[in-house]
Amino acid sequence: MVFKLIEAAGERWRYVNGPHLAALVRAGARFEKGVLIERPDRTRSGPRIMAAMRNLAISALRLAGRTDITEATRWASRSMDRPFTILGLT
Repeated sequence: MVFKLIEAAGERWRYVNGPHLAALVRAGARFEKGVLIERPDRTRSGPRIMAAMRNLAISALRLAGRTDITEATRWASRSMDRPFTILGLT
């Protein structure tokens, strides 16, 4: 597959060496008729949002006086009103 991509790339644009092209393919680059197709930049904020929510939950548990986060997470998950109580929403 890499050999075909190198041949196609050589006809259309500058020659690239095998390791560079293999790195492009591993990184998810797409080629159509030997031309590199650029992907639009997308901001993926999902992981950042989940990390912020996790940090908020851990901080709220610590402010409530819990030191063992694993046990506190289990305690809070046993009843749906407990997380709201910790956050002062009830």
